[in-house]
Amino acid sequence: MHSQRLALISLLFLGQILLTPAFPVAAQEILFVTPTRIELSDEKPVQTVNITNQSDISRAYVISIVDVLMTETGSTVVVEHFDYSAKRMLRFVPRRFVLEPKKSQTIRIMARPRPNLPEGQYHSHLRFLEDVSKRGEGDKGKKSIARGAAISVDISYEALIPIIMSHGRVESEIIMKGARLEKSSRPGYVELLLDFDRKGNGQGRGYLDIELEEPGNPDPTQLSRHTINAYREVDTLHRSISIEVPEDASTDARLRLSFFETRDKDASPVKEVTLDLPE
Repeated sequence: MHSQRLALISLLFLGQILLTPAFPVAAQEILFVTPTRIELSDEKPVQTVNITNQSDISRAYVISIVDVLMTETGSTVVVEHFDYSAKRMLRFVPRRFVLEPKKSQTIRIMARPRPNLPEGQYHSHLRFLEDVSKRGEGDKGKKSIARGAAISVDISYEALIPIIMSHGRVESEIIMKGARLEKSSRPGYVELLLDFDRKGNGQGRGYLDIELEEPGNPDPTQLSRHTINAYREVDTLHRSISIEVPEDASTDARLRLSFFETRDKDASPVKEVTLDLPE
């Protein structure tokens, strides 16, 4: 009995972690949240978020604010507190609610910067956690396997969205410092390793386009586009991106990286790099 209870706790924990980071596919089938990023400022201290229950049963949610810290590899971890946390300066209503199928709820978020707060950006995350004890019938008792035995597990769906609070004058930038290609363990892929520096008192955000250039072809092939974020607690960021190389790419093909400060239609890249594919 004791081992079965531990297995159940582990599966519940695993289910939440797998569904948490910024709306994976499974969570999107249940929740629709808009916007997926909340920006508050001295001029606009109040914003709203809408959450829709896209499933066919009623679901109850508990809302909270949590601190999520970015590491130098771009991954994130939940922490109790950090220097640039906005958690204690945020208010929101409601804190819990029940959503019938296909119905929506509006959450109101308010910023209240503390006195003498230094200028800059602060951030936390709004957390939506399902209360499975109040779930409607029809989606309970999903079967999972643990330690060779079938047990009944209720997966609690969860979503996190960032809240960025700007106070006073904010100046920040992100600079692409280095880029290199390495072979990948996955056939048909290469690994792009990137180094960035963030400067200023706010989040750095840039946009990366990756294209394939081939001799004799004046029009490069678009492979992927990426948004690069570096929160204020990170001064140096190291990112790794797996890139699938087309099967018919020539042996002389090269990757062209174009890094932009904005996604404006007429924006020019602030940096361009061309890399040979690894042999």
